[in-house]
Amino acid sequence: YSCLAIVIMTRLFKSEEILFGDSSGSLHVMESRKNMRVKQIPGMGDCVLLMAILLLVLLFIGSTTVLHIGLYGLILEQVLFFAVTAFYCWYIKADVKRLFPMKRPGVKAIFGSLFSWAGTYILMLLLGGALTYVFSHGEGADQNELLTLWEDAPLFLVILSIAFFPAVCEETVFRGFLLGTLKNKYKPVVAVVASGLIFGLYHMNAVQFFTVGILGILLSYVVYNHNCIFLSIGMHFLNNLTSVLISHFEEPLSARFPTIFGDSPDPVSIIGLVVTGIVLLLIGIWLLPASDTNKKDLH
Repeated sequence: YSCLAIVIMTRLFKSEEILFGDSSGSLHVMESRKNMRVKQIPGMGDCVLLMAILLLVLLFIGSTTVLHIGLYGLILEQVLFFAVTAFYCWYIKADVKRLFPMKRPGVKAIFGSLFSWAGTYILMLLLGGALTYVFSHGEGADQNELLTLWEDAPLFLVILSIAFFPAVCEETVFRGFLLGTLKNKYKPVVAVVASGLIFGLYHMNAVQFFTVGILGILLSYVVYNHNCIFLSIGMHFLNNLTSVLISHFEEPLSARFPTIFGDSPDPVSIIGLVVTGIVLLLIGIWLLPASDTNKKDLH
């Protein structure tokens, strides 16, 4: 695993400076902290190393804690994500304000984020339903395990573990450290798309790679476009909360809204939902104002 990571790093960035230099691709954590510059942006080596560490946390520590303590294990996993990222930023004396933009969102930006999320969520539901037929075995197993975890748990604990902590901790990693590093090294489109797809990849599920990847691209776009990580945290929380509530109230929702939540919606309904999703997404993007520094990059 370590050898593979080094090979990928050297192939991608074509320089040993990733490991030993003091350039944009360097691995700053290898230096003594007292010799580091204050308020620096992590190098790509830092980015790759942190993502690798978090993947190991997800695969080994996260799975073990979930197995033994259930939903509290999910919370612990997310706290570890946040703690490792925060420690890494502290150790390399990273520029926190540039990595985690905290511009106050305006009313227009809030409504824009809500509309764009609503449209994307509809499209995610439809795409997820279609992809489930292709990846039916893996998706079904993952979904059953997740439902088993929260089946007898209090709703507030499910919301904390599935919606609140992932929204705060995962956004710190993917829309903070990762996007904040990539946007200083690559073109905006590359940074936004790459951070979104890596976000989807970390969900370790074939269907979610596509659906969550699309959501990740939108969240990265919003943060880059408006310099406000609070918007993506809110959208992430709302997305997961909606999924929790839909699962919790699945039977009454299916009975009342069979077109959306039924097992086999008719083609006309599917077309209507696709059009609705696209319209809401476009309205949201139109409402989202670009910061002065980013207007030329994404528009």
